[in-house]
Amino acid sequence: MNIGTPELVIIFILALIFFGPHKLPEIGRSLGKGIRELKKASRDLTAAINFDDDYDLEREVSAVKETVEGSISDAVESDRLKNCDSDHCEKG
Repeated sequence: MNIGTPELVIIFILALIFFGPHKLPEIGRSLGKGIRELKKASRDLTAAINFDDDYDLEREVSAVKETVEGSISDAVESDRLKNCDSDHCEKG
């Protein structure tokens, strides 16, 4: 839905008739503040959602990293124990 110049002129004339020339600037300021607050709230909400997604992703990556490191350590230890003689194995 696009609003062109003729529609804007009609809306302005109707607002001028209904509210008068003294009240119109005040209404415009209030409308502008409301739109600014809505945009700010939208940006803040988007930032909060993105932060939560990044935080969850970092936690998941850390958990996977710890699991992989533990599995590698277990595999190395198992392989070391498998390949050594029982008399010549060093613990550690």
